[in-house]
Amino acid sequence: MIVWVNSQIFADASAREVDRLALLRNAARRQHTLMISEGPTIAAQRSPSGAFGGWLDTLTDTLRWEVAHLHEQLQHVTPMAVTRGTERILVSNTELDASHSGCRLNLREAVRIVGLPIFMLVENIVNDAAFLRRAMPPRWAVRIEQWERAGMLRFEHGGGSSLPQIVKHFSQDEACRRSFGLPAAAWWAVHLVLSDHDGDGAGNPGTLARQTYRACRSAGMESRMHRLERRTADHYLPKEAVLEVVRLKLTSENDRQLLEQLVEAHFNATPPIRHFAAQLPKLGDKDFLKNRFNEPLNWSERWFRDDDAWPELTRIAEKIAAAM
Repeated sequence: MIVWVNSQIFADASAREVDRLALLRNAARRQHTLMISEGPTIAAQRSPSGAFGGWLDTLTDTLRWEVAHLHEQLQHVTPMAVTRGTERILVSNTELDASHSGCRLNLREAVRIVGLPIFMLVENIVNDAAFLRRAMPPRWAVRIEQWERAGMLRFEHGGGSSLPQIVKHFSQDEACRRSFGLPAAAWWAVHLVLSDHDGDGAGNPGTLARQTYRACRSAGMESRMHRLERRTADHYLPKEAVLEVVRLKLTSENDRQLLEQLVEAHFNATPPIRHFAAQLPKLGDKDFLKNRFNEPLNWSERWFRDDDAWPELTRIAEKIAAAM
């Protein structure tokens, strides 16, 4: 996230010291970029000067050193923010020219938003999160684990069919302020949306997937969502993982051999067909392959690489990184 701060906040007698300090501390803790200047299009102050420098001079020696160090940390702009784009927060206690784009917040609102994690809104908080952690390329899997453990990334339950309704609700300023305490633009600044495809072909997503996309597009935030390129997360289970699940869950030799034959037929189908199969291999009414990414298998990164899942998972990871 890139945060621009009106330098006058540091001269505003009505601004609380604790809020100024919290803004800088929270932004640094979340590894945001924060720039201080007299206007959103004016070059940021690389060294403390003006109102910010004057405020810095009023602090104790220890606090002055700590704030100067935070300011130095906050100058960093990640390559991902440049290449993929990121949200821009404008922080000012006075009105800004309407031509300046970005989410506009006052100081106290900004203190809240810069300390929040990125929320990945998914249809199922347990299963979809397990899928992303498991299927990611190694370097991204490590980063996602680090972000989660540091409280910088959090998965949020979207309730399946409720996903478009949630997106619509929080895309309305009045409803969002009532439920979230901040305007809709602020909610979007810390949210990404992941939806299933649920269709029978690449160009024919299911009804819920289309509704979710329309809700994001209506909010002008289609870039903040990703629709899976296969029917569901379960369709990203590699063949090797599926066979291990079958051997783990079935004790009957006949049943196991029969299901293994169905699995072989499923994976021998051309990818566009098996990626959108309405039914994954199963025996009778029991679905052995649903929500298996948390199974204690001997998982191999190579399985997902060879199944060509990594290019799409990389794009999802890059969206998360850009949102950070």
